Amino acid sequence: MEFYGLLLFFFQATFIVATFVQVAFWIIVYARFVFFQDKKNEPLDAKTALPSVSVIICAKNEEKNLLANLDLFLTQSYHSFEVLVVDDYSQDNTQKVLLEYQKKYSYLRIINNTNIKKSNGKKAALTLGIQNAKNEILILSDADCRPASENWIKTSVEALCEKAVLLSYGPYFQEKGLLNAFIRYETAMTALQYFSFALMGLPYMGVGRNLCYRKSIFEKNGGFKSHETVNSGDDDLFINEVANGSNTAICVDYENFNYSEPKHTWSSFVRQKTRHLTTGKHYRWYHQLLLIAWAGSHAWHYFSGLVILLIFGNATLFFWGFGLRFLVMIFLIYLTLKKLRELSLMIYLPMLDALLAIYYAVAAPISLFIAKTKQWK
Repeated sequence: MEFYGLLLFFFQATFIVATFVQVAFWIIVYARFVFFQDKKNEPLDAKTALPSVSVIICAKNEEKNLLANLDLFLTQSYHSFEVLVVDDYSQDNTQKVLLEYQKKYSYLRIINNTNIKKSNGKKAALTLGIQNAKNEILILSDADCRPASENWIKTSVEALCEKAVLLSYGPYFQEKGLLNAFIRYETAMTALQYFSFALMGLPYMGVGRNLCYRKSIFEKNGGFKSHETVNSGDDDLFINEVANGSNTAICVDYENFNYSEPKHTWSSFVRQKTRHLTTGKHYRWYHQLLLIAWAGSHAWHYFSGLVILLIFGNATLFFWGFGLRFLVMIFLIYLTLKKLRELSLMIYLPMLDALLAIYYAVAAPISLFIAKTKQWK
């Protein structure tokens, strides 16, 4: 009986702590993003006030995606920009497609990496693109992305203003099925985290499919040199190094969104997320601590709560804890999903929140044991 009592006390105490941590994150951290409003800077309509921009897209065997999406980058409503597509030793018709586009758009520049020995990941291709960029302001994306509007570049430049780094949102297209709903929910929650941390003065990552920074900060940092042996991390590890509370801005203007194709099988999604998670152990220690506190408390809130209810039969504590967290969360997540144009996910919220707890419990520990990741294509 003494062991039973100690076990009950342990699960009850840790359930209360996990619930408190969750509520604290929602109220203290995430509410910053929920109530954030994009600053309306002075209109930058005069051509002399708008700096030239280099859009960089890395492509490896992206014939189909370039045919579907490249027009949207090339027809942006902006007075001075170039689009650089780095063809990283493609073996399909990527080169042929790009040459056809170049006949119509003179500001499309093709950067070829034809030496397979130098085709060693996206970082090498991206570095080649940045080195060849003519302009100080760089906007990065991928071949499978589709800007939400013709003002994608303009909103980026206006939001960046005098800062060095701009974090933006890269949602996925809405499709049918549970997998798509979870991908979109997890993406929204990740955005909530990196936007909120940035507003706290602790920016730790961005998404490479919609990222803007200055060429000078890339050069000053030595590019990706400090983590060049890590195949992933061209976005989050770089931002983790160079971004700080004074040089980083965020943008949640819908015209600045950049949509991507989601994975269509659970196995491909798991591979993608595992690759991304492996970079987390290279973050600054305080970023890791905060992220572990968030993910760990989420997973333990569910696990310890279910143990208390199903094994120890303490329904009162269970419902009080779950009820408190859910009441705080549902209001703030509603405003978050509204801001990110994902309100259709609200109907599945209880299920998606539980799946996210399982994801945190399983995916993060697995990633710690993976030393290397595969090439980007």
